[in-house]
Amino acid sequence: MEQNSIDIRGLLGVLRRQLRVIFYTVVLILGLTTLWLFSLTPLYTASTLILIDPSSANLLDTAERQTSASADNARVSSEVEIMRSEAIALAVVQNADLVSSPEFGVQLSLRDRVEAILGFEETTDVSPDKLLKGVVNRFSNAISVSRRGLTYLVELRVTSQNPQTAAELANITAQTYIDQQIQAKIGGALAARDIIQARIAQADAELVDSERAFDDFIDLNFTRIEQETGRSDLTALREALEEIRSTSTQSRVVANEVSRNIQLGNWAEIAASLQDDTLMALQQQRDALSADIADAAADEAINLRSELEALEARLADEAGAALSDLRAELADMEAEASNFQSELRSSVLSADLPPELLTQIFSIQQRATLARNQYQTLLSRLRDFETQADLQIADARVVSPAFAPSRPSFPDKKLTLALALMVSLGVGVGLGFLREFYVGGFVSDTQASDVLNLPVSATVPRIDESGQTPVDQVVKAPLSFYAEAMRRLRASIDQTLLRNGGNSEDVTVIMVASTVPAEGKTTTSLSLARTYAISGKRTLLIDCDLRKPTISKTLGLSGKTGLLDYLIAPADEPVALADIMALDPLTDLEVIPSMGRSNRPTDQLLTSKLFTELMKAVRDHYEVIILDTPPMLPVVDGRYLAHHADAIALVIKWAETRQQDVRQTMNLLNETKNEDVPVFGVLNQQNARNRKYYYQGYYTYGGGYAQE
Repeated sequence: MEQNSIDIRGLLGVLRRQLRVIFYTVVLILGLTTLWLFSLTPLYTASTLILIDPSSANLLDTAERQTSASADNARVSSEVEIMRSEAIALAVVQNADLVSSPEFGVQLSLRDRVEAILGFEETTDVSPDKLLKGVVNRFSNAISVSRRGLTYLVELRVTSQNPQTAAELANITAQTYIDQQIQAKIGGALAARDIIQARIAQADAELVDSERAFDDFIDLNFTRIEQETGRSDLTALREALEEIRSTSTQSRVVANEVSRNIQLGNWAEIAASLQDDTLMALQQQRDALSADIADAAADEAINLRSELEALEARLADEAGAALSDLRAELADMEAEASNFQSELRSSVLSADLPPELLTQIFSIQQRATLARNQYQTLLSRLRDFETQADLQIADARVVSPAFAPSRPSFPDKKLTLALALMVSLGVGVGLGFLREFYVGGFVSDTQASDVLNLPVSATVPRIDESGQTPVDQVVKAPLSFYAEAMRRLRASIDQTLLRNGGNSEDVTVIMVASTVPAEGKTTTSLSLARTYAISGKRTLLIDCDLRKPTISKTLGLSGKTGLLDYLIAPADEPVALADIMALDPLTDLEVIPSMGRSNRPTDQLLTSKLFTELMKAVRDHYEVIILDTPPMLPVVDGRYLAHHADAIALVIKWAETRQQDVRQTMNLLNETKNEDVPVFGVLNQQNARNRKYYYQGYYTYGGGYAQE
């Protein structure tokens, strides 16, 4: 199998070992998600569908407009942004009276609520604009507007805690948008009308000036025109025009005086001005009646006053009729004067005038024509804009109003729980892999093998039965789980060394190491050494832990000279090798124990010439030499002992030794051991509940350990 291939069985094994972590993670996340879902207030979303007409509908313009796709898209996008604007939200807030709404209305901020809880004085100087701004922001957050693809359809959604409120607000928002669009178009038309109206007054003055300029030119140059053309009819037309103008002016003065006297009731002056016989006769009757009233008694005076009022009413009617006739005559005279003026202009223009005068007349006439055309154009546009202001329609319409939703849009419990399940599974698996490869200890041989990339040769069970120590079971219960685990370790070491080119007659130095104290390293060293001794190998166990030796205590070798004495003995009084040798009470295993604790740096002792010569000497007499070394991380001694080893057994305490510590130990061993020296993992003190019993019948009988 290639190095980078996926080990499905390995992955499944990791998941199986971390199933409890995954299960608890899933239950925890699903439980929290469920509590969160039940604590939420459900929200309902109602949607209104609006169709946008980008052609800008105009009832007065029936011609089809040519538009481009990019312009239409820009128009629809602009309308979408208008629907999202605060102006629409503010109008809806005002139209729907959302200020008093418990959901969108004025609310205390989180800061205000905290201050109220803590007992601080409430803030009373919040401006109304700020409060209204908060209402608008809350409602704006409840609005969602989106275009459906590349169509002209826009979906306007409003979210509320009440389904009926959501539908009502969606429809109100759509109608508010349409109303404001109409008002904007009306406002634009009226603004254009006002601008044109102001311009019309100027155009009218220009038109009057241009008409007068022609008449003034004729008046100023009439003598020359008459002389140049020699036409006497021009003089007659001018005299008739001046006579009519003089008569109309006098009539206009009389009409104004009569109108003013009617308002003042000066009937005598009216009759004098108009020279009307009927009015004069009525005025004489009025004067006589007024005199009679002055001389009459009270009762008779009342009747006379009634006659006087009737007479004055008749005077008013006659004066009004006479004034109307006078104004009609005045209008006829002005019309006749206009006809004479037009005839005079036409005659002048048709006369044989010199080029100089013709040029001046043509210039004046052109200006008059331009002023007249401009005035007519402005009048036409003014009427158009006034009509448009009355006939504006919206460029959008509602094609599907909002209805109260039957289901909440938030939270979607099924989707949320499904996502929570997926996330919890992902988190659980991630935590499982994190725990498998980085956090905690090793709980299986496959886990340790995968993480450390080394063979785990033995999984050693924890011995809970009283009466026998683990090292004694190797001898007294050779068919026990523990003894079989030691034999598997021995077999793995022997077979690996043979495959690597070794010989069964070669001396094998096995270093038993651990990461930290209390992992069962010494017990493993002694048990492995007894296993070799029982198999018939000449075996030596050396207690190289000069700081905290325990082999002597385990074997009951107190009082003897040990390795520490051998290494610190003075040169003139050396300790013989035979003096530090001891024999295992239960096997043929020979032991070099270490008595007491060193008060000198132990790494100097283990790197000394004496220890090197000791290792050379024992290699000549033994087939298997086992070095019980101090822990690798707290003590440096193991780093100096590693180069003596032909094989290294790394003891790892089941479920307790931290994985990062074991990795660090492996790095130290790889740095210090000789090349091609194999390292064998020993997973020690496995919990009995996790032990496999597939082959239990081969180890025990009658419920106890087999005895020899």
